[in-house]
Amino acid sequence: MDKNKLEIDIHDDDIVLINIGKNLKYFRTLFGLTQEQVAEKASISLNFYQQIENVNDKSPSVKTLFKICTALNIPFDYLVKDCGNELFNKYANIRILEEMDKLSGEQFNVFTDALRLLYGVLLDTKSALKKTEND
Repeated sequence: MDKNKLEIDIHDDDIVLINIGKNLKYFRTLFGLTQEQVAEKASISLNFYQQIENVNDKSPSVKTLFKICTALNIPFDYLVKDCGNELFNKYANIRILEEMDKLSGEQFNVFTDALRLLYGVLLDTKSALKKTEND
């Protein structure tokens, strides 16, 4: 072993636990929930939930994880997937569409006007970045 290189020994089960903690936090914040709210909905202690989310508990039971998934209203397999993949983005988009359906006509108009403004800013930013790159 080269003493000048830092080698980290991460096993597959450690990666799964890291994903679980990361994904729990991702979905909890996506849904605007506190750790306390998720723990209460899952009927577990706040301390225990925090240990799982912060990857301090190395052995949450499948039953506990299912309770947390039920509390978050997500499929069990979402806990072990990478947050950056398309499935997560699709799920977030579906949640946004569900919330949009709850808006009144006036609220919907305000929301779509805001989206148009944001889209305009995005296009302006992309154009400015391209111009900067070409200069």
